[in-house]
Amino acid sequence: MGKKIGIGLVAAVMGFVILYGAGVINFGGSADPTNTEVPVGVVPAFVDQTDASWLLNPESKATSNLVIWEDPQCPACALFEAGFGTSVKKLIADDVVRVSLRPTTFLDRGYPGRNSARAVNAWACAIEGGAGLKFHDTLYANQPAKEGTGWTDEQLQGFGAEAGISGSAKTTFDKCVVEGTYYKWGVESTKMFDDLGVPGTPNISLDGVEMPVDVLKQGPAAFIAWVTNNAK
Repeated sequence: MGKKIGIGLVAAVMGFVILYGAGVINFGGSADPTNTEVPVGVVPAFVDQTDASWLLNPESKATSNLVIWEDPQCPACALFEAGFGTSVKKLIADDVVRVSLRPTTFLDRGYPGRNSARAVNAWACAIEGGAGLKFHDTLYANQPAKEGTGWTDEQLQGFGAEAGISGSAKTTFDKCVVEGTYYKWGVESTKMFDDLGVPGTPNISLDGVEMPVDVLKQGPAAFIAWVTNNAK
């Protein structure tokens, strides 16, 4: 253990601090996934094969890179998405930076059910189905109140429908979720998370420079200003 959920910043903005490995959170999730076999899967071809990141705006002409590490079960990540997701989308719309999301599943070490890994796989399935960002947002909007509870395969499949996946694409998506087609994405990305010594999630950096805690404490306007002023 020993990793913090969040870098203090998101929790501070929302008025409370959530720590992982510091005695604040007790392990012992209750939900068991529908699919109990551990799949092997592959790293999807549509993510970067070097750092396993997913670039949200590949058409961007920006030269700076905003990188966000997240674990689907991380409460502070859900808070970040709720508080700053719109700001990230504005930076994309204004073509200020290229934005890459990097998943990690370190919280699975403390809870049963492989819920983070299964969620990352489902996210990849949704990217393949053309609804990656909408699924990502839906997943965090429906994060269980109790950390470690996780999601069933049926819930993940339902999020795909909410994200707009339908018809034959939905059939493919549902199968991908159950079979763990892209399970290896979370596995490989988490290895990199550990090897890089990322201190916790969410972790936000611009061109390799971690965003100062005080920036997010000041809110979305400060977030956008810091990225804009420091982008190349």
